[in-house]
Amino acid sequence: MSTADLGHVSVVDTATADGFEETPTENVGEPQTMLPSVPAFPGPFTPGRPARAPSMPNGLLSGEFEADTVLDGGQVLGGVVRAASVRGTSHRWDNEPRQDAMLVGRVEVEWGEAAVLVVADGVGNAAHSDRGSAIGVKAAMDSARHLIQEWADPGTVDVDQFARRVMDVASEAIASEAHERQVSPAEFATTLCLAVLVRGETGTVRAWVCGVGDSGHRTLRRGAFDVLDGTEEIQDTLTAALPSTSVPTVTSVDLLPGDCLVLATDGVLNLLLDQERSARFASQLSVSPDMGLAHYLWVIDASVRSFDDDRTAVCFWAGSAR
Repeated sequence: MSTADLGHVSVVDTATADGFEETPTENVGEPQTMLPSVPAFPGPFTPGRPARAPSMPNGLLSGEFEADTVLDGGQVLGGVVRAASVRGTSHRWDNEPRQDAMLVGRVEVEWGEAAVLVVADGVGNAAHSDRGSAIGVKAAMDSARHLIQEWADPGTVDVDQFARRVMDVASEAIASEAHERQVSPAEFATTLCLAVLVRGETGTVRAWVCGVGDSGHRTLRRGAFDVLDGTEEIQDTLTAALPSTSVPTVTSVDLLPGDCLVLATDGVLNLLLDQERSARFASQLSVSPDMGLAHYLWVIDASVRSFDDDRTAVCFWAGSAR
């Protein structure tokens, strides 16, 4: 227990179950001030066996790479977006850059609005995959925004053609960077997954999802995850990737109010393959729209033994905006 002097008020720090609550000592004739208690940090989210060591950065990156963590969010199409990309335990320990990347954005058009969500995962053994993923998501976002602004009616769009054009642009941007650096394009290899969301019929939100490689999507519905892309087991380390492959898979889903679309890299998707871990993630992600950005980051940066890859997930909860 320690004492401190705040102006004319002497206070005492008293340990409580939630943290430290500062209460004034008895000073006759002086005003009494009650300072709020400070809750203790709960520690890491552990949806399974916790990692043996804390996921703490082991050094400071040079500044030429992407940041350790990126966090974003907002409201669009009557729904809530939360997005996070975090460096995995192994990259933090080895002081290596985050190879995942993400972007989220809103597009205003004459017929309303659309949302664009993009995630990418640089291939682990490619020397510049962190740059490949960052360049890929930026090029894909810019291309998607430009094409969406040309749509007269989203109901008449050739989604397959749209997906091919977006992936071609992203692939060309990555290849151009490789050529400028006089490095093989394979050293910038990255997966990429992009979703376009527009208003559907009868209160739904229509999501078109296109991707190259093992980044993909799941949907959270009525408190449980459904598999939308055929993923049933952890993917092999060999995966299709830009810029060598730009032919995307394309799918669509109609989101009802309360449904949550999750666009993610394999660092998250592989965690969701286990039934117990999936259920625990589902319970945390079912609280929108009350989930703040810090809460969302706490969930994505979970401590799970043997899962030390970068993690990126963008969630859209339909009909949850307030």
